[in-house]
Amino acid sequence: MKHIKYNKLNLLRESAQIKKCNAVLASVSKMMLNKTGGSQFDFLDLPFDASERKIIEKQAVRVRKNFEALLVLGIGGSDLGARAAYNALGKQARGAKLIFAGNNVDPDSIADLARKINFKRTAICVISKSGSTLETMSVFAIMRKHLIKVVGEKKHAKAVFVITDQSRNPLRNLAEKSGYTIIDHPLHVGGRFSVLSSVAMFPLCASGINIGSVHKGARDMTKGLSVAHITSKFALAHYLALKDNKNIHVLMPYADNMFDFALWWRQLWAESLGKDGFGPTPIAGVGVTDQHSQVQLYIDGPKDKAITFLQIENFKNKITVPLIAPELNYAKGKLLNQIMSAELNGTISALVRKNRPCDLLTIPKINEESIGALFMFFEIATVYFAHLLGVNAFDQPGVEESKKLAKKILEKT
Repeated sequence: MKHIKYNKLNLLRESAQIKKCNAVLASVSKMMLNKTGGSQFDFLDLPFDASERKIIEKQAVRVRKNFEALLVLGIGGSDLGARAAYNALGKQARGAKLIFAGNNVDPDSIADLARKINFKRTAICVISKSGSTLETMSVFAIMRKHLIKVVGEKKHAKAVFVITDQSRNPLRNLAEKSGYTIIDHPLHVGGRFSVLSSVAMFPLCASGINIGSVHKGARDMTKGLSVAHITSKFALAHYLALKDNKNIHVLMPYADNMFDFALWWRQLWAESLGKDGFGPTPIAGVGVTDQHSQVQLYIDGPKDKAITFLQIENFKNKITVPLIAPELNYAKGKLLNQIMSAELNGTISALVRKNRPCDLLTIPKINEESIGALFMFFEIATVYFAHLLGVNAFDQPGVEESKKLAKKILEKT
C-alpha cells in the first residue's frame, strides 16, 4: 500500500483454519465494498464526504480567526482520535492550540486546568454523540461556568461549539437554547469509529491541520478491499495468534509522537473485539522507551503475546550523536533515528529467536496522509477481526451496563 507497508515477520503461520477464515474475509470484503452490511459500515464513507468537510472547515476558520486556543471536551472515541492526531501532527500546525479535557473527572486536574485557561481567548468544543455523557457533560458544565464568568452570559455563546447527533438530547437542547454552534455527529457511526468525522476533524482543522490530506490517506486505504488487502492480512494474522492463545496484543510505535495513537488503537481493539468471552487484551507501548520496561517480559515471560511494531522511516529532524566516551565510539556520528532503527531491529530479532510472534507496520513519515491511512487501516482490520471472532464490532454492552449502574449509584446519593 502507498502509505503503509506490512511485514508479518513470524506472526502469520500455516493453519488449517486459513481457508475457512479467507471465506469469511471475502464475504466481509464484499459487504464493505457493496455497502450491504447496512449503516454499520458508514464509517467508510466519512473521508469521502466533501460537503461535511466544507462545513467543518468553515467553522474551524471562525476558531482560528477569533481564538488562540480550543478546549476540546470528550471521552473515549470523542477524545482519543483527535488527541492522537494532534500529538502526532500538531507541532506542525499554525492554528488554535488544542487543550484536551473531559476524559476524566479528577477534581484536582480539572481545577488546575481551569486556573490555567485564558477564557477570553479560548473557545470550547464539547463532543458527545448521545448528548448525555456523564463525564464530558460534567466537565463542560464546570468550564461553561468559568467561561460565562469571564466573558458574560451574552458573549459566551460565540465561543461554544457542540458536536452531537441530531436526536433531541440534553446537549443539543442546551445548544439550541443557548445559541451555540452545532456540528452534527454522524448518526450511524459510533465513537470509536468516528475519528474521520467532525468529532476529530473539526478540532484538528481549527488547529491548522490539513484534514483534506488526512481524508485522502484514509480514502486510499479503502481501495481494493479483499482477502489480499493489507488490513485483511493483518486481521487474519492476529486472529490466528489469538486462537493460538496469544491473547495479549501489543502495539508499540517507535516514535514519541505516536504513543497517543496506540492509546486510540487500544480502545478500538478492546471495545470492538472484547465480547462474549472472546477478544485480545490490547497493550499500548512506545519504543525505544519500553524496551527498558516491557520487552524483558515479552522475550522471556509467558508466551501469550503478539507484538506489532510501528516504524517511521523518516523523521523530521536529523540529529547526530557526538563522541562522549571511547566506550560509546560505535554511536559516534550516528543519527538518532539510526539508533532507534537499530534498537527496533534488535528487539525484533530477539523476539523471533525466542519464537515470540511479532509483526511490523511501516509508514514513510508522520504526516496527515499517513495518519489518515493508519486510522482507516485499523478500523477496517478491526471489522475483519470481529467477523472472524463472530462478534459485533460496533456495540459495547459491557460499557453501557457500567454506565447504568453508575447512574443508579449517583441517584441514590
